[in-house]
Amino acid sequence: MLDNRNRTYALSGWTVKLNGKGWFVRKTDSADEWRGPYANETSACLSVARQLKKELIKRDALRLPL
Repeated sequence: MLDNRNRTYALSGWTVKLNGKGWFVRKTDSADEWRGPYANETSACLSVARQLKKELIKRDALRLPL
């Protein structure tokens, strides 16, 4: 039986770039549009963190019950 207390997830990668308009982010190896501009590195990273949290919650909901 699977031990549901220990779970490990490999989450998607993200690319961050800086240009004259600000910081932009998008999923690595994706055709998605760049998101931004963000005023600073912290804002860009928080945007990525919010997306990773959504991915984690969605994937964790698929786990098998005890």
